[in-house]
Amino acid sequence: MRRIEAELARQGGQMLMAAVLHLPSGELAGYTFVQRFREKPDVVYQEDTLVLPAHRGRGLGMLLKAGNLLRIRRRWPEARRLYTWNAAENSPMLAINTTLGFTLAGYEAGWQKRLAPDRDGPDR
Repeated sequence: MRRIEAELARQGGQMLMAAVLHLPSGELAGYTFVQRFREKPDVVYQEDTLVLPAHRGRGLGMLLKAGNLLRIRRRWPEARRLYTWNAAENSPMLAINTTLGFTLAGYEAGWQKRLAPDRDGPDR
């Protein structure tokens, strides 16, 4: 995250990050971060939100994203739009986004073809 923050700073960007620490184990249970750029201070981009599998189902994703929304208001009061995205099959995060008031703005598709292994070796 420090490398991402440093690279953003070089590009004229800033980030806000929130994380949840599981106190009994000392393990980082999850994190989220947002970023924005100097040339568009009214636009914020929601980047990764991740909760480790062992800590899912406890509302941490909602806590992380909602907490950062409050921080955006205090830290970047000129922000007017927040863009986020996630996979269509990620129903827990879709539910969080809907509950937080995000509305659908578009779709993007990615295509994949799995290739069979070459049985004759890589040079044939």
